[in-house]
Amino acid sequence: MNTNDKVQFEQVSLEFIIENSYKNFEKSISSVKTKIFLINGFVDKDSAIKAALKRRKPQIDRRKKLSDVDENYISLLDEYAADAEEYISWVRSENGVPLYKDALVSYCTAFENCLKSIALAFFLAENELDANLSAQIIIPSEKLTRARKEITNQWDERYPRDMPKVRNFFELAIRGKKAAKKFPYLAKDISEGDWEICDGAFKLRNTLVHNLGVMKEQITVGEHSFYLRDPIELDKSHDALVRNTFLNILSPFDLNFLDLDL
Repeated sequence: MNTNDKVQFEQVSLEFIIENSYKNFEKSISSVKTKIFLINGFVDKDSAIKAALKRRKPQIDRRKKLSDVDENYISLLDEYAADAEEYISWVRSENGVPLYKDALVSYCTAFENCLKSIALAFFLAENELDANLSAQIIIPSEKLTRARKEITNQWDERYPRDMPKVRNFFELAIRGKKAAKKFPYLAKDISEGDWEICDGAFKLRNTLVHNLGVMKEQITVGEHSFYLRDPIELDKSHDALVRNTFLNILSPFDLNFLDLDL
């Protein structure tokens, strides 16, 4: 038998998939908060270069003749610092709107990826005895690929307009699976308000990505209204609202605060 025809297998930890999915979402949140923090603390190009040198190359003394290597490093720092200064100046002139637009897109992407990964683990556990998420399963690579495709298809499925996409995916691909019994907090209903904010956030994200940031319809996200044909304007209050809502929805999978026998 040709070795190229052999079936390839992968060892998969379903518990790790869930835990890692949530951690990656948290890191995405931290990434946005870090960017906001650093921009708020930015003074000017020279100060940024000085801080970078102190952190990475404290031995460089720019008052002395530098080696070619150090000259190139300083030149690279200068390029990056100049770009940062220009970008931050623009963001501040726009009252932070571009920054919070990027944040919303990042939150939605991270939230989507997290839900899909959790759904994959639940999908693979469906055929396991008692949906045992703590088991290490051995699965053909081709079957794992098909499972990922199935989850993607479920996410991309078109639902009626009165059935928000993310909520239906959550109910069918996660809460509707046997593995959901291992997460007691999944038995508690997520508030209508959280789902409405989640749905609105994804509509804003799609508008930013696909419609040049100009509203195609009027929607309300929490206490904020966005009107037809208006450009999307976001601030830190929108940022906190969406971030906290996504964290609420994903809270059953924060294994750091759960003592579960998966």
